[in-house]
Amino acid sequence: RDSCMNEPVVRERAGFSLVWLIPVLTAIIGAWLILHTLTDQGPLVTITFRTADGIEVDKTRIKYKSLSIGIVESVRFSADFSRVEVLARLKKDAAHFLRRDSRFWVVRPTLSARGISGLGTLMSGTYIEIEPGQGAPQTLFVGLESPPVVHSDTAGKQITLLARQIGSLDRGSPIYYQGIVAGEVLGHEMANDFRNVLIHAFVK
Repeated sequence: RDSCMNEPVVRERAGFSLVWLIPVLTAIIGAWLILHTLTDQGPLVTITFRTADGIEVDKTRIKYKSLSIGIVESVRFSADFSRVEVLARLKKDAAHFLRRDSRFWVVRPTLSARGISGLGTLMSGTYIEIEPGQGAPQTLFVGLESPPVVHSDTAGKQITLLARQIGSLDRGSPIYYQGIVAGEVLGHEMANDFRNVLIHAFVK
């Protein structure tokens, strides 16, 4: 009689158990976060340079007009080890900057004929500047090894001067008209006759 009174009575519980609700909600939230991350990601751009001097993974920013629009995710050698490939992730709303004529260059402290530039990087660190261009969408670019002397939005005309010698002129040397800066030297090279020098310049 006592043994019959101590036997447990098992009854099936009707309805859904709240215990299963936690893993189901966790799976739904996790799937939503993954989907949100993938859809919110911007484009991945590859920029090649001769050297990765000053470029750091997860630190070096991509900037446009001093506003951060991306960050470097990885740096690796090119297939022939002659250059380095910088892979950077841009923000989604900056995807339209990536066009055929867009230009990239590394901003670091530089001393040139125009003076000292890039002093702000002593505090903020080296970064990569982008100048949006025109043309078809593109994600593979060859970076400039030095900042451009003239930006694409500057009104003016490029000219070529022929001289017997370069003298003290260098890239970035100013061109004056009646004491006012009217342009800059873009670069120079030897002429085909090997006796003269071609000086490429820009006049505002």
